[in-house]
Amino acid sequence: ANVDYVRNQLGKLIAIGKKPDIVAIDYLGIMGPSKSSKKYQSQVFELEETVRDLRILSKDLNISLIVLSQLNRGPEARLDKTADLTHFRSGDALPNEAALAITIYNPCAQGAGSKDGEPPDNILKLNVVKNRFGPTGEVTVGFDAKTGKIYDLY
Repeated sequence: ANVDYVRNQLGKLIAIGKKPDIVAIDYLGIMGPSKSSKKYQSQVFELEETVRDLRILSKDLNISLIVLSQLNRGPEARLDKTADLTHFRSGDALPNEAALAITIYNPCAQGAGSKDGEPPDNILKLNVVKNRFGPTGEVTVGFDAKTGKIYDLY
């Protein structure tokens, strides 16, 4: 799919009175920019245009977009295994255009268990690495791996 396809589908929903407040794009790496005859020199340039087109779409339709993106292998080299803005596979495009960027860290996936002094098996750490509207920082939430449900711990 590309951004034009998403715009078209959203237009159909809006036309029948079912405008969504939030749309999730899963995932950025397989999405293309709006239709054009451009030939891109690299995937990075194509991703940059796709991200720009998505931002324009969001503003034009006044809809929040949640865009999922892969990370590069950089976090694996870090001692704490967490990601930051430099680890988005999309290069600078997504972090530059996004109003909010959140990375997800699953301590259990990194070998941490529920032993003494280690996090329990049912948590995720959401790291707000960019926020144009407020603070950044880490939020710990509950996670049910069987259902994929994320819930408030408090």
